[in-house]
Amino acid sequence: MLTANDHLTDAPLVVLLHGYGADERDLAGLVPYLPGHYRYASLRAPEPVPGLPGHQWFSLRWLPGPAGPTLDTSAEAEAALNREVTTAARDLLDRIAALGAEQVAFIGFSQGAVAGMQAWRLDPDRFVCGVVLSGFVASGEVAGDAVLAERRPPVFWGRGDADSVIPQAAIEFAGPWLDAHTTLERLVIPGAGHEITFPELNSVAHFLDAQLR
Repeated sequence: MLTANDHLTDAPLVVLLHGYGADERDLAGLVPYLPGHYRYASLRAPEPVPGLPGHQWFSLRWLPGPAGPTLDTSAEAEAALNREVTTAARDLLDRIAALGAEQVAFIGFSQGAVAGMQAWRLDPDRFVCGVVLSGFVASGEVAGDAVLAERRPPVFWGRGDADSVIPQAAIEFAGPWLDAHTTLERLVIPGAGHEITFPELNSVAHFLDAQLR
C-alpha cells in the first residue's frame, strides 16, 4: 500500500484501485492531479497474475483464436468472475476498515473499478462516492443492490469510446445498472482507449470536491 497526505488525519480518504497486471504504484501517480486536501491510499490487488508481473482482482479466462487469445465471455467465465470479484471485494472491505476513515471514496481503473463497485454493493454504507474509470459492474444480484437503488449514491463513470479491452456486453450492462442504482455522472472521451485521460482527471477532481467537502 502507498499513501499520501497522512498528516491530514481528519480528511476524507480516497482509495485507489489499480487495473489488471498493475500494482499499487500505478494509480498512485494520479495523486498530483487530484485535490491535495484528501488522504490517499493506493492498494494492491490480492492475487499475482500467473506468469506475468503485476496483480489482479480476479482472473481472466482466455480462448485461443487465429489472431491470438481472446477473452472468454461465456456464462461460465462470467460466473467465475462474479465469485472471484466478490471474494476480492470482501477482502477490500476489511482492508479499508483497518484504515479507520469516516468518509471514504474510491477511484477504480478497469478491474479495480469492478472490485470497488462490488465492495459497495456488499456494504452500501462503505463509500460516500465512487469513480469508475474504464471499468464496469459485475453482473448478477448482490445483497446491497436494493439499498443502493433506493439511495442513488453519486458515481462518476469515465471511459473512452475506442476502448477495445472492456467487452461491449459489459458496457451495455453497466450503463443501465448504474442508471438504476446510482446518481450517475458520465464522461465519454472520443477516440480514447483503455486509459485515463486528463479531461477525466479534471472531472474527477471536481466530482470529489462536490461529494466530499
